Amino acid sequence: MVVGAPLAGPDKKHYGAAYVFVRAEGGWALQAELVPSSRGQDDYFGYSVAIDKDTVVVGAPLGEFRGRSEEGAAYVFAGSDGAWSQQAILGAPSRTTGQALFGLSVDIDGDEIIIGSPGYGNTGAAFVFARSANTWALQATLRDQPQSEPHTITGYPDIGTAVSIQRGTAVVSIPSASEDTGNQIGAAWVFIRSNAGWEHQATLSPSAPIDRSRFGHTLALDNGRIVVGAPNAHRADGEEIGLAYVFQQSGASWRQVSVLEAIDGLDDDMFGSSVALGGDRLLVGAAQSDTDELENAGAVYVFSGGDNVWTLTGKLTAWDANGHEMFGTSVSLAGTEAIVGSGGAAVAEGSGGTSTAGSVRIIADVTKAPQPPAKIATPLLPLATNAPVFTEISQIKKPEGAPCCFGGPLAVSGDTVVVGAPEGDGKPESNGLVYVYVRDGDQWALQARLNGDGTEFGGYIDIDGDTIVAAASRSSAAVHIFVRTNGAWARQARLEPPTQRTVGSEKSIALSNDTLVVWWQGNYPVVYARNGVRWIRQADLIPAGHDPTGAFVARVVNVDISGETAVVGNRSVSAPGKPEFGAVHVFMRSGETWQQQEILTVSDRRSGDGCGALVTLSEDTLVVGCDLASKAYLFVRESAVWVQKGKFATGIFSAFPGSVAVSGEAILVGGSGPRSLLAYLYTATKGLWSHRATFVPSPLAEGIPLRVALSGRTALIGNPSAGVVYVFDITMSGPNPVATPATSASRTYRP
Repeated sequence: MVVGAPLAGPDKKHYGAAYVFVRAEGGWALQAELVPSSRGQDDYFGYSVAIDKDTVVVGAPLGEFRGRSEEGAAYVFAGSDGAWSQQAILGAPSRTTGQALFGLSVDIDGDEIIIGSPGYGNTGAAFVFARSANTWALQATLRDQPQSEPHTITGYPDIGTAVSIQRGTAVVSIPSASEDTGNQIGAAWVFIRSNAGWEHQATLSPSAPIDRSRFGHTLALDNGRIVVGAPNAHRADGEEIGLAYVFQQSGASWRQVSVLEAIDGLDDDMFGSSVALGGDRLLVGAAQSDTDELENAGAVYVFSGGDNVWTLTGKLTAWDANGHEMFGTSVSLAGTEAIVGSGGAAVAEGSGGTSTAGSVRIIADVTKAPQPPAKIATPLLPLATNAPVFTEISQIKKPEGAPCCFGGPLAVSGDTVVVGAPEGDGKPESNGLVYVYVRDGDQWALQARLNGDGTEFGGYIDIDGDTIVAAASRSSAAVHIFVRTNGAWARQARLEPPTQRTVGSEKSIALSNDTLVVWWQGNYPVVYARNGVRWIRQADLIPAGHDPTGAFVARVVNVDISGETAVVGNRSVSAPGKPEFGAVHVFMRSGETWQQQEILTVSDRRSGDGCGALVTLSEDTLVVGCDLASKAYLFVRESAVWVQKGKFATGIFSAFPGSVAVSGEAILVGGSGPRSLLAYLYTATKGLWSHRATFVPSPLAEGIPLRVALSGRTALIGNPSAGVVYVFDITMSGPNPVATPATSASRTYRP
């Protein structure tokens, strides 16, 4: 066994090394350390390795060859009676501009070696060398464009990223190979050796190509079968779950027989980052797979089969893995024995710290690997191709003198709309205003302007019936409550944080009837109940396991309330067994007592997704936004239990979900993308949710992530860049009008 260590060397100079191990009683023993006859700093000697009996080839993709620095080189070592000596230095046959990366990939079969050089020239190349009497000579350069391809491939920027050779058959990958459409679908060329030399036999590409999947990032060849890894392959929702493709030879042709994936795979697992094939078994590494406790711990999936059918039979993980271990960085297979490399494995240092050294684990029998649990299916709620597209029925434009951000914060209740203008009305003494509008036919009439203290007053707002709650985005912690009597609005209360733990100016507010939930940064969310004209602190919403006397440490918290249920989303919280995936705490009120009911996390969560930064609740319907992953998830309460029902992900927005609103059985999801601000309406029919209509403000405009709000038949889309609120009637969007007199505010986060 040979193991590469491209970062080896004193003082992090990355000279590189390779190590030969042989079987010994009770395991494996180090036999030799291989270093080149001349090596330089950052050569990355050992980046690629291959062994066949007593011959080892080691790639140094930034090494020097014949005075040509950083072009790359490959070194051949021969072993005899336990001693190893350098036999040859191989390089590209001619100089090329830049880094040729010769030696980025290598493989050996008897007296033939194939070496990939994806930076050679403008396209890359692969080179086949043959040995005769201990002398290695160039036999073929594989880089010419083959003919008769299944797809019109026009670009070959990285030929030789991965290579394999066995008994007169060679495979060369081009992960960035592109069609004439510009899509980088990837490809792999198959060559066979004949009396005339090496000839192109077939071009392999997926039957259903996926743009930028990195098809060909890895590959393996064994007895008429080829497996090709595509670690960036993604689904329609944009999640890069990774795939591996199996091709079977039939005479002079090759056909795709299977597409493999991890049944518990998640976004960015890098399934397909390594592959190995041997007989009726194959291994696929997912070097960035997470465990319940560790991020990027890595995993290797075991498949068995043959011909047209391959079945997942087990999953290998490192029992003693550390975070970012990347178990599965490399894999090799011999019978039932697997060799798995962990490129990020850490080792203890004398100072008490750790350093990344890498490791190799030997799994004696992969047939005993346990089956991975299937992940909970999260149905994507797709955009309907035949959904109608509507423009607004009216607009609420910013008042004269309000220069900026009118339409950022939004809230609506029945026939009353509240719009925040946190930058004020343009007067130097103004710190922001809240504008109140009432319906007048299809138009909206200004009823009041509300002011408060603090910079950017109106950055946070909500409304229910004749009560409005508003607060400033900066400088002031106060929350102001206004009530309407006979069309006139007056301040009823001014609430300050109940403790001195407040740090920063972040807040979140939500109102339902006579109950208000407020989160001040550094505090646990506080519930206030109205008693006459007074607002009484009723409870603090303290997640289970938190210290009631301590600070609620969180960067972004969002709260909402509907009836007797309150939700607290925190994108910084550690979900059970996971580091910072975000979670939503659900609280229920009985009498005047609040208790946590459960903690919700999304089924395909990943660290840093930001889940919980956005929450919006209406009765038994909850939407949880993951702002850093551009996704939102739908939960529905069934018999007191919250069940994840679906996922919103368009794949076209740069900021999605920018805002979400829920009203009964209607959901409005907004976001911003290239040259457009859009909102999608989803409705439920007999419990099944589907995309019903798309709302497009006219004219199309770019802007910061739009805000949306929804109440009954009225949908609002705010464009704070233009200072306009667009009003839509959702009963115009299809045959099933939704008339639910619920209240909704725009649920957004402020990073």
